[in-house]
Amino acid sequence: MYNTNDIIDEGIAKFYDKGINIDLEEMAIKLQLFKIIDNDLNEIFKKEAFHKNTQSTSLILEEELDGLEEKFTLDADLDYVMDEDLEDISYQQDNKHKHLFLYDDRNSSVISAFEMEDLSTQHTIKLLGKFYTWLPMHVSDIVDLFVFGKLSFEEISKIKNIEIIRIERIFNGVRKSIRKNLS
Repeated sequence: MYNTNDIIDEGIAKFYDKGINIDLEEMAIKLQLFKIIDNDLNEIFKKEAFHKNTQSTSLILEEELDGLEEKFTLDADLDYVMDEDLEDISYQQDNKHKHLFLYDDRNSSVISAFEMEDLSTQHTIKLLGKFYTWLPMHVSDIVDLFVFGKLSFEEISKIKNIEIIRIERIFNGVRKSIRKNLS
């Protein structure tokens, strides 16, 4: 229902609507934009909270229609063969509908942020993605601002209106919990 670029564009428009102080430093502008977008996201989450216990019928429909589709290929004699009749296991592996996690790749900034260089096996990366989905929204927001926003704890505290010590405590708690559960 929402596009990230639209949310960012709306945040930039709100920033300009407030009037522009041309003397602001780059970091001050960045923090103000993060704060506007963070507030907008909080409003969206409040407004759309009832959806978290519902399921999208469009996803169900898409999966059902995909299952009904007949797919053909050509064999060595140039005859049409249905894909489901192919016997090699490599043809039967379905990569569709696999859920992607935000941290399921070898993102070095994530691994270094959590001081996990020694835990960079593929299994650990998948577990990290699953662990991330279990985090409460306010905690994952802080992690995202630190890892992807490349903001300091002080800057995050200004955006979230939370004391720096609490931000540090939350991040260190996540770091310890990840290391404990993935070691």
